[in-house]
Amino acid sequence: MKKRMALWGKNSEDQKVLITFELLEQENKVKNFIFPESVITETIYQSIEKDWVHYKEVVLPDNPTELIADLKVTESMVPDGFTVDKFDVIKRAQTEWHFAVLSAKLSSAFNEELDDIKEAIESLTAFERKEWNRLVDFWKKVQDRIHNRDLLREHANHLKNDVNGLFSKLKEKRSEFEKEFKEKSTEMQQFFNEKLDVIEEKVEKDARLQGLFEELKDLQRKFKDAKLTKSHRSQVWKKLDKAFKVVKEKRFGDKGSGYSALERIQKRYNGLIAAINKMKSSVGRDEHEMKFQSRRADSSDGQLEQQIRQAKIMMIEERLNSKKAKLEDMLKTQHELEKKMEKIKERQAHEEKVKAAKEAAKEKVAKEIEANKASMAEKEEELKKAAEQIKAAKETQQKAKVPEETMLSAISAALGESLTDVIDTARAVIDVVGDRIEEKVEEILDRNEEE
Repeated sequence: MKKRMALWGKNSEDQKVLITFELLEQENKVKNFIFPESVITETIYQSIEKDWVHYKEVVLPDNPTELIADLKVTESMVPDGFTVDKFDVIKRAQTEWHFAVLSAKLSSAFNEELDDIKEAIESLTAFERKEWNRLVDFWKKVQDRIHNRDLLREHANHLKNDVNGLFSKLKEKRSEFEKEFKEKSTEMQQFFNEKLDVIEEKVEKDARLQGLFEELKDLQRKFKDAKLTKSHRSQVWKKLDKAFKVVKEKRFGDKGSGYSALERIQKRYNGLIAAINKMKSSVGRDEHEMKFQSRRADSSDGQLEQQIRQAKIMMIEERLNSKKAKLEDMLKTQHELEKKMEKIKERQAHEEKVKAAKEAAKEKVAKEIEANKASMAEKEEELKKAAEQIKAAKETQQKAKVPEETMLSAISAALGESLTDVIDTARAVIDVVGDRIEEKVEEILDRNEEE
Protein backbone atom coordinates (compact mmCIF):
# COMPACT_ATOMS: atom_id res chain seq x y z
CA MET A 1 0.00 0.00 0.00
CA LYS A 2 1.40 3.40 -1.03
CA LYS A 3 1.26 6.04 1.68
CA ARG A 4 2.40 8.82 -0.61
CA MET A 5 1.01 9.96 -3.97
CA ALA A 6 0.89 13.00 -6.24
CA LEU A 7 -2.07 14.06 -8.40
CA TRP A 8 -2.71 16.93 -10.81
CA GLY A 9 -5.58 19.21 -9.90
CA LYS A 10 -6.81 22.78 -9.89
CA ASN A 11 -7.16 25.52 -7.32
CA SER A 12 -10.16 27.75 -6.75
CA GLU A 13 -8.95 30.04 -9.52
CA ASP A 14 -8.95 27.13 -11.97
CA GLN A 15 -5.15 27.09 -12.12
CA LYS A 16 -3.40 23.76 -12.58
CA VAL A 17 -1.46 22.54 -9.54
CA LEU A 18 0.32 19.38 -8.37
CA ILE A 19 -0.95 18.14 -5.00
CA THR A 20 1.01 15.60 -2.97
CA PHE A 21 -0.65 13.45 -0.30
CA GLU A 22 1.23 11.74 2.54
CA LEU A 23 -0.34 9.61 5.28
CA LEU A 24 0.87 10.26 8.83
CA GLU A 25 -0.59 7.04 10.22
CA GLN A 26 0.49 7.48 13.83
CA GLU A 27 -1.22 10.90 13.97
CA ASN A 28 -4.16 9.84 11.75
CA LYS A 29 -3.52 12.87 9.53
CA VAL A 30 -2.83 13.70 5.89
CA LYS A 31 -0.05 16.08 4.87
CA ASN A 32 -0.23 17.99 1.55
CA PHE A 33 2.27 19.93 -0.52
CA ILE A 34 0.75 22.08 -3.27
CA PHE A 35 2.93 23.26 -6.17
CA PRO A 36 1.92 25.52 -9.06
CA GLU A 37 2.36 23.94 -12.49
CA SER A 38 5.06 26.48 -13.39
CA VAL A 39 7.60 25.02 -10.90
CA ILE A 40 7.08 21.36 -11.83
CA THR A 41 9.40 20.34 -14.63
CA GLU A 42 9.26 16.89 -16.21
CA THR A 43 12.36 15.88 -14.26
CA ILE A 44 10.88 16.97 -10.95
CA TYR A 45 7.57 15.28 -11.74
CA GLN A 46 9.30 12.00 -12.62
CA SER A 47 11.42 12.13 -9.45
CA ILE A 48 8.26 12.66 -7.38
CA GLU A 49 6.41 9.82 -9.13
CA LYS A 50 9.28 7.34 -9.01
CA ASP A 51 11.24 8.27 -5.88
CA TRP A 52 9.36 10.54 -3.49
CA VAL A 53 6.31 8.26 -3.31
CA HIS A 54 8.69 5.46 -2.22
CA TYR A 55 10.26 7.61 0.52
CA LYS A 56 13.50 8.26 -1.32
CA GLU A 57 15.34 11.53 -0.95
CA VAL A 58 14.08 14.07 -3.49
CA VAL A 59 14.69 17.83 -3.76
CA LEU A 60 11.28 19.44 -4.05
CA PRO A 61 10.60 22.97 -5.32
CA ASP A 62 10.88 25.69 -2.70
CA ASN A 63 8.01 27.39 -0.89
CA PRO A 64 5.17 24.94 -1.48
CA THR A 65 1.82 25.42 0.21
CA GLU A 66 1.82 22.97 3.15
CA LEU A 67 -1.40 21.71 4.73
CA ILE A 68 -2.12 19.09 7.41
CA ALA A 69 -5.64 17.81 8.08
CA ASP A 70 -7.27 14.95 9.97
CA LEU A 71 -8.01 11.80 8.00
CA LYS A 72 -11.76 11.29 8.03
CA VAL A 73 -13.86 8.56 6.52
CA THR A 74 -16.84 10.69 5.65
CA GLU A 75 -15.00 13.74 4.29
CA SER A 76 -12.71 13.99 1.28
CA MET A 77 -9.01 14.36 2.01
CA VAL A 78 -8.61 16.77 -0.93
CA PRO A 79 -7.87 20.20 0.61
CA ASP A 80 -10.70 22.69 0.59
CA GLY A 81 -10.73 24.89 -2.49
CA PHE A 82 -8.94 22.30 -4.64
CA THR A 83 -10.03 19.56 -7.00
CA VAL A 84 -8.12 16.61 -8.48
CA ASP A 85 -8.30 14.99 -11.87
CA LYS A 86 -8.51 11.41 -10.55
CA PHE A 87 -11.03 11.55 -7.72
CA ASP A 88 -11.54 7.75 -7.77
CA VAL A 89 -7.86 7.30 -6.86
CA ILE A 90 -8.32 9.62 -3.89
CA LYS A 91 -11.44 7.79 -2.78
CA ARG A 92 -9.73 4.38 -2.88
CA ALA A 93 -6.62 5.72 -1.09
CA GLN A 94 -8.78 7.29 1.61
CA THR A 95 -10.40 3.95 2.55
CA GLU A 96 -7.06 2.13 2.42
CA TRP A 97 -5.36 4.76 4.57
CA HIS A 98 -8.13 4.58 7.14
CA PHE A 99 -7.53 0.85 7.41
CA ALA A 100 -3.78 1.49 7.65
CA VAL A 101 -4.37 3.81 10.62
CA LEU A 102 -6.44 1.14 12.40
CA SER A 103 -3.79 -1.45 11.62
CA ALA A 104 -1.11 0.86 13.02
CA LYS A 105 -3.10 1.35 16.23
CA LEU A 106 -3.56 -2.38 16.62
CA SER A 107 0.12 -2.93 15.87
CA SER A 108 1.01 -0.31 18.46
CA ALA A 109 -1.10 -2.11 21.06
CA PHE A 110 0.63 -5.39 20.21
CA ASN A 111 4.04 -3.72 20.43
CA GLU A 112 3.28 -2.41 23.92
CA GLU A 113 2.36 -5.92 25.05
CA LEU A 114 5.41 -7.32 23.31
CA ASP A 115 7.66 -4.80 25.08
CA ASP A 116 6.52 -6.20 28.44
CA ILE A 117 7.27 -9.75 27.28
CA LYS A 118 10.63 -8.65 25.88
CA GLU A 119 11.60 -7.03 29.17
CA ALA A 120 10.67 -10.19 31.09
CA ILE A 121 12.62 -12.45 28.71
CA GLU A 122 15.73 -10.28 28.74
CA SER A 123 15.76 -10.36 32.54
CA LEU A 124 15.75 -14.18 32.65
CA THR A 125 18.84 -15.92 33.96
CA ALA A 126 17.54 -19.34 32.87
CA PHE A 127 14.84 -20.75 30.63
CA GLU A 128 11.30 -20.54 31.99
CA ARG A 129 8.43 -22.40 30.40
CA LYS A 130 6.01 -19.73 31.61
CA GLU A 131 7.61 -17.03 29.47
CA TRP A 132 7.80 -19.39 26.50
CA ASN A 133 4.07 -20.11 26.78
CA ARG A 134 3.38 -16.41 27.22
CA LEU A 135 5.19 -15.60 23.98
CA VAL A 136 3.44 -18.49 22.19
CA ASP A 137 0.04 -17.21 23.31
CA PHE A 138 0.93 -13.70 22.19
CA TRP A 139 1.99 -14.90 18.75
CA LYS A 140 -1.23 -16.87 18.40
CA LYS A 141 -3.19 -13.67 18.97
CA VAL A 142 -1.11 -11.89 16.34
CA GLN A 143 -1.55 -14.79 13.93
CA ASP A 144 -5.31 -14.64 14.38
CA ARG A 145 -5.26 -10.99 13.34
CA ILE A 146 -2.94 -11.74 10.42
CA HIS A 147 -5.22 -14.58 9.33
CA ASN A 148 -8.23 -12.26 9.48
CA ARG A 149 -6.24 -9.58 7.63
CA ASP A 150 -6.64 -7.04 10.42
CA LEU A 151 -2.97 -6.09 10.11
CA LEU A 152 -1.09 -4.70 7.15
CA ARG A 153 1.76 -6.86 5.95
CA GLU A 154 4.40 -4.36 7.06
CA HIS A 155 2.96 -4.25 10.59
CA ALA A 156 2.66 -8.03 10.70
CA ASN A 157 6.23 -8.50 9.45
CA HIS A 158 7.57 -6.10 12.04
CA LEU A 159 5.84 -8.00 14.84
CA LYS A 160 6.94 -11.32 13.35
CA ASN A 161 10.61 -10.25 13.28
CA ASP A 162 10.49 -9.08 16.89
CA VAL A 163 8.75 -12.27 18.04
CA ASN A 164 11.24 -14.45 16.15
CA GLY A 165 14.10 -12.62 17.84
CA LEU A 166 12.61 -13.32 21.26
CA PHE A 167 11.98 -16.96 20.37
CA SER A 168 15.64 -17.27 19.36
CA LYS A 169 16.76 -15.93 22.74
CA LEU A 170 14.44 -18.33 24.55
CA LYS A 171 15.64 -21.25 22.42
CA GLU A 172 19.23 -20.51 23.41
CA LYS A 173 18.25 -20.51 27.06
CA ARG A 174 16.17 -23.64 26.51
CA SER A 175 19.13 -25.47 24.96
CA GLU A 176 21.20 -24.68 28.04
CA PHE A 177 18.31 -25.68 30.28
CA GLU A 178 17.72 -28.97 28.44
CA LYS A 179 21.40 -29.85 28.69
CA GLU A 180 21.38 -29.29 32.45
CA PHE A 181 18.00 -31.00 32.77
CA LYS A 182 19.24 -34.08 30.91
CA GLU A 183 22.28 -34.30 33.16
CA LYS A 184 20.11 -34.07 36.28
CA SER A 185 17.64 -36.55 34.78
CA THR A 186 20.46 -39.04 34.22
CA GLU A 187 21.47 -38.66 37.87
CA MET A 188 17.87 -39.22 39.01
CA GLN A 189 17.51 -42.26 36.77
CA GLN A 190 20.68 -43.74 38.28
CA PHE A 191 19.31 -43.01 41.77
CA PHE A 192 16.05 -44.89 41.08
CA ASN A 193 17.82 -47.79 39.36
CA GLU A 194 20.16 -48.26 42.31
CA LYS A 195 17.29 -48.21 44.79
CA LEU A 196 15.27 -50.69 42.71
CA ASP A 197 18.29 -52.98 42.28
CA VAL A 198 18.65 -53.13 46.07
CA ILE A 199 14.95 -53.94 46.46
CA GLU A 200 15.19 -56.71 43.85
CA GLU A 201 18.13 -58.23 45.74
CA LYS A 202 16.14 -58.12 48.97
CA VAL A 203 13.21 -59.86 47.25
CA GLU A 204 15.52 -62.66 46.11
CA LYS A 205 16.87 -62.98 49.69
CA ASP A 206 13.28 -63.33 50.96
CA ALA A 207 13.27 -60.08 52.95
CA ARG A 208 10.13 -58.86 54.73
CA LEU A 209 7.70 -58.03 51.95
CA GLN A 210 5.70 -55.42 53.84
CA GLY A 211 8.83 -53.34 54.35
CA LEU A 212 9.79 -53.68 50.69
CA PHE A 213 6.30 -52.67 49.64
CA GLU A 214 6.55 -49.50 51.73
CA GLU A 215 9.95 -48.75 50.18
CA LEU A 216 8.43 -49.08 46.72
CA LYS A 217 5.55 -46.76 47.64
CA ASP A 218 8.04 -44.18 48.90
CA LEU A 219 10.00 -44.49 45.65
CA GLN A 220 6.78 -44.11 43.69
CA ARG A 221 6.00 -40.83 45.48
CA LYS A 222 9.50 -39.54 44.72
CA PHE A 223 9.15 -40.72 41.12
CA LYS A 224 5.99 -38.63 40.61
CA ASP A 225 7.79 -35.46 41.67
CA ALA A 226 11.10 -36.31 39.99
CA LYS A 227 12.20 -34.22 37.00
CA LEU A 228 13.05 -36.75 34.31
CA THR A 229 13.20 -36.78 30.54
CA LYS A 230 10.49 -38.71 28.76
CA SER A 231 12.75 -41.66 27.95
CA HIS A 232 14.24 -41.80 31.47
CA ARG A 233 10.77 -41.62 33.01
CA SER A 234 9.57 -44.49 30.82
CA GLN A 235 12.56 -46.67 31.71
CA VAL A 236 12.31 -46.04 35.45
CA TRP A 237 8.55 -46.61 35.42
CA LYS A 238 8.91 -50.01 33.74
CA LYS A 239 11.45 -51.10 36.35
CA LEU A 240 9.34 -49.72 39.22
CA ASP A 241 6.16 -51.36 37.91
CA LYS A 242 7.95 -54.69 37.53
CA ALA A 243 9.21 -54.51 41.13
CA PHE A 244 5.69 -53.77 42.39
CA LYS A 245 4.28 -56.78 40.53
CA VAL A 246 6.97 -59.11 41.88
CA VAL A 247 6.38 -58.00 45.49
CA LYS A 248 2.58 -58.18 45.08
CA GLU A 249 2.75 -61.69 43.65
CA LYS A 250 4.93 -62.83 46.56
CA ARG A 251 2.61 -61.18 49.09
CA PHE A 252 -0.76 -62.08 47.64
CA GLY A 253 -0.08 -64.82 45.09
CA ASP A 254 -2.18 -64.63 41.93
CA LYS A 255 -4.46 -62.10 43.63
CA GLY A 256 -1.66 -59.57 43.66
CA SER A 257 -1.12 -59.73 39.93
CA GLY A 258 -3.70 -57.02 39.31
CA TYR A 259 -7.35 -56.15 38.94
CA SER A 260 -9.84 -58.13 36.91
CA ALA A 261 -10.80 -56.85 33.47
CA LEU A 262 -14.07 -55.45 34.82
CA GLU A 263 -12.32 -53.72 37.73
CA ARG A 264 -9.74 -52.15 35.45
CA ILE A 265 -12.41 -50.83 33.08
CA GLN A 266 -14.52 -49.62 36.01
CA LYS A 267 -11.57 -47.64 37.40
CA ARG A 268 -10.92 -46.14 33.98
CA TYR A 269 -14.62 -45.37 33.62
CA ASN A 270 -14.74 -43.58 36.97
CA GLY A 271 -11.71 -41.47 36.02
CA LEU A 272 -13.28 -40.66 32.65
CA ILE A 273 -16.55 -39.53 34.27
CA ALA A 274 -14.60 -37.18 36.54
CA ALA A 275 -12.73 -35.78 33.52
CA ILE A 276 -16.00 -35.34 31.58
CA ASN A 277 -17.52 -33.35 34.45
CA LYS A 278 -14.45 -31.10 34.55
CA MET A 279 -14.57 -30.59 30.77
CA LYS A 280 -18.29 -29.72 30.92
CA SER A 281 -17.55 -27.13 33.59
CA SER A 282 -14.74 -25.69 31.47
CA VAL A 283 -17.02 -25.50 28.41
CA GLY A 284 -19.63 -23.72 30.51
CA ARG A 285 -17.10 -21.14 31.67
CA ASP A 286 -15.96 -20.47 28.10
CA GLU A 287 -19.55 -20.09 26.90
CA HIS A 288 -20.21 -17.60 29.70
CA GLU A 289 -17.03 -15.70 28.81
CA MET A 290 -18.00 -15.59 25.12
CA LYS A 291 -21.44 -14.14 25.99
CA PHE A 292 -19.76 -11.53 28.17
CA GLN A 293 -17.32 -10.54 25.40
CA SER A 294 -20.22 -10.37 22.90
CA ARG A 295 -22.06 -7.94 25.15
CA ARG A 296 -18.90 -5.87 25.55
CA ALA A 297 -18.37 -5.86 21.78
CA ASP A 298 -21.90 -4.57 21.19
CA SER A 299 -21.32 -1.68 23.56
CA SER A 300 -17.68 -0.96 22.70
CA ASP A 301 -16.46 2.50 21.79
CA GLY A 302 -14.66 2.75 18.50
CA GLN A 303 -13.94 0.30 15.77
CA LEU A 304 -10.55 -0.71 17.14
CA GLU A 305 -11.99 -1.80 20.48
CA GLN A 306 -14.78 -3.62 18.68
CA GLN A 307 -12.22 -5.42 16.52
CA ILE A 308 -10.26 -6.40 19.61
CA ARG A 309 -13.44 -7.72 21.26
CA GLN A 310 -14.26 -9.68 18.14
CA ALA A 311 -10.75 -11.12 18.16
CA LYS A 312 -11.24 -12.25 21.76
CA ILE A 313 -14.57 -13.81 20.85
CA MET A 314 -12.91 -15.68 18.00
CA MET A 315 -10.17 -16.96 20.29
CA ILE A 316 -12.69 -18.12 22.89
CA GLU A 317 -14.83 -19.70 20.18
CA GLU A 318 -11.83 -21.59 18.79
CA ARG A 319 -10.91 -22.83 22.25
CA LEU A 320 -14.53 -23.75 22.90
CA ASN A 321 -14.79 -25.73 19.65
CA SER A 322 -11.64 -27.63 20.58
CA LYS A 323 -13.01 -28.47 24.02
CA LYS A 324 -16.36 -29.54 22.59
CA ALA A 325 -14.57 -31.86 20.17
CA LYS A 326 -12.60 -33.37 23.03
CA LEU A 327 -15.77 -33.69 25.11
CA GLU A 328 -17.46 -35.48 22.22
CA ASP A 329 -14.57 -37.95 22.03
CA MET A 330 -14.75 -38.46 25.79
CA LEU A 331 -18.48 -39.17 25.60
CA LYS A 332 -17.85 -41.69 22.81
CA THR A 333 -15.23 -43.37 24.99
CA GLN A 334 -17.73 -43.41 27.86
CA HIS A 335 -20.27 -45.18 25.64
CA GLU A 336 -17.63 -47.69 24.51
CA LEU A 337 -16.57 -48.44 28.09
CA GLU A 338 -20.20 -48.89 29.13
CA LYS A 339 -20.69 -51.39 26.30
CA LYS A 340 -17.50 -53.24 27.31
CA MET A 341 -18.59 -53.43 30.95
CA GLU A 342 -22.03 -54.65 29.90
CA LYS A 343 -20.50 -57.38 27.73
CA ILE A 344 -18.17 -58.47 30.53
CA LYS A 345 -21.09 -58.62 32.96
CA GLU A 346 -23.15 -60.64 30.48
CA ARG A 347 -20.22 -63.01 29.93
CA GLN A 348 -19.72 -63.39 33.67
CA ALA A 349 -23.43 -64.05 34.16
CA HIS A 350 -23.32 -66.66 31.41
CA GLU A 351 -20.25 -68.28 32.93
CA GLU A 352 -21.97 -68.41 36.33
CA LYS A 353 -25.01 -69.95 34.68
CA VAL A 354 -22.89 -72.58 32.94
CA LYS A 355 -21.01 -73.28 36.17
CA ALA A 356 -24.27 -73.74 38.09
CA ALA A 357 -25.62 -75.98 35.32
CA LYS A 358 -22.47 -78.12 35.42
CA GLU A 359 -22.72 -78.46 39.17
CA ALA A 360 -26.36 -79.51 38.81
CA ALA A 361 -25.39 -82.01 36.09
CA LYS A 362 -22.61 -83.44 38.25
CA GLU A 363 -25.03 -83.82 41.12
CA LYS A 364 -27.51 -85.59 38.91
CA VAL A 365 -24.82 -87.87 37.50
CA ALA A 366 -23.66 -88.66 41.03
CA LYS A 367 -27.18 -89.69 41.93
CA GLU A 368 -27.34 -91.92 38.85
CA ILE A 369 -24.04 -93.52 39.85
CA GLU A 370 -25.41 -94.19 43.33
CA ALA A 371 -28.47 -95.76 41.77
CA ASN A 372 -26.27 -97.97 39.60
CA LYS A 373 -24.28 -99.15 42.59
CA ALA A 374 -27.24 -101.30 43.64
CA SER A 375 -27.24 -102.96 40.25
CA MET A 376 -23.49 -103.54 40.51
CA ALA A 377 -24.01 -105.05 43.96
CA GLU A 378 -26.47 -107.52 42.46
CA LYS A 379 -23.88 -108.48 39.83
CA GLU A 380 -21.37 -108.98 42.62
CA GLU A 381 -23.75 -111.46 44.23
CA GLU A 382 -24.04 -113.25 40.91
CA LEU A 383 -20.21 -113.45 40.73
CA LYS A 384 -20.10 -114.95 44.19
CA LYS A 385 -22.70 -117.52 43.19
CA ALA A 386 -20.71 -118.26 40.03
CA ALA A 387 -17.56 -118.75 42.10
CA GLU A 388 -19.42 -121.13 44.41
CA GLN A 389 -20.70 -123.02 41.39
CA ILE A 390 -17.16 -123.31 40.04
CA LYS A 391 -15.94 -124.58 43.36
CA ALA A 392 -18.75 -127.10 43.55
CA ALA A 393 -18.04 -128.16 39.97
CA LYS A 394 -14.39 -128.86 40.82
CA GLU A 395 -15.40 -130.98 43.75
CA THR A 396 -17.84 -132.92 41.55
CA GLN A 397 -15.07 -133.37 38.97
CA GLN A 398 -12.78 -134.88 41.53
CA LYS A 399 -15.50 -137.30 42.64
CA ALA A 400 -16.98 -138.18 39.28
CA LYS A 401 -13.82 -137.57 37.22
CA VAL A 402 -15.66 -135.42 34.65
CA PRO A 403 -13.45 -134.68 31.60
CA GLU A 404 -11.36 -131.53 32.21
CA GLU A 405 -12.27 -129.90 28.89
CA THR A 406 -16.03 -130.12 29.60
CA MET A 407 -15.57 -128.75 33.09
CA LEU A 408 -13.47 -125.81 31.84
CA SER A 409 -16.08 -124.98 29.21
CA ALA A 410 -18.78 -124.85 31.85
CA ILE A 411 -16.67 -122.70 34.13
CA SER A 412 -15.78 -120.31 31.26
CA ALA A 413 -19.40 -120.01 30.24
CA ALA A 414 -20.61 -119.24 33.76
CA LEU A 415 -17.75 -116.87 34.53
CA GLY A 416 -17.89 -115.17 31.10
CA GLU A 417 -21.55 -114.30 31.40
CA SER A 418 -20.99 -112.77 34.85
CA LEU A 419 -17.93 -110.77 33.77
CA THR A 420 -19.75 -109.51 30.68
CA ASP A 421 -22.58 -108.24 32.84
CA VAL A 422 -20.18 -106.45 35.19
CA ILE A 423 -18.22 -104.84 32.32
CA ASP A 424 -21.41 -103.70 30.64
CA THR A 425 -22.56 -102.13 33.88
CA ALA A 426 -19.22 -100.33 34.35
CA ARG A 427 -19.30 -99.01 30.81
CA ALA A 428 -22.79 -97.69 31.39
CA VAL A 429 -21.56 -95.74 34.42
CA ILE A 430 -18.62 -94.30 32.43
CA ASP A 431 -21.01 -93.19 29.71
CA VAL A 432 -23.09 -91.33 32.27
CA VAL A 433 -20.07 -89.64 33.87
CA GLY A 434 -18.28 -88.71 30.64
CA ASP A 435 -20.33 -88.58 27.47
CA ARG A 436 -23.60 -87.50 29.02
CA ILE A 437 -22.38 -84.70 31.26
CA GLU A 438 -22.40 -82.10 28.43
CA GLU A 439 -25.83 -83.30 27.41
CA LYS A 440 -27.05 -82.81 30.96
CA VAL A 441 -25.64 -79.28 31.06
CA GLU A 442 -27.42 -78.38 27.81
CA GLU A 443 -30.67 -79.85 29.11
CA ILE A 444 -30.47 -77.78 32.29
CA LEU A 445 -29.56 -74.60 30.40
CA ASP A 446 -32.46 -75.12 27.98
CA ARG A 447 -34.82 -75.68 30.87
CA ASN A 448 -33.59 -72.51 32.58
CA GLU A 449 -34.12 -70.51 29.36
CA GLU A 450 -37.69 -71.82 29.12
CA GLU A 451 -38.35 -70.86 32.74
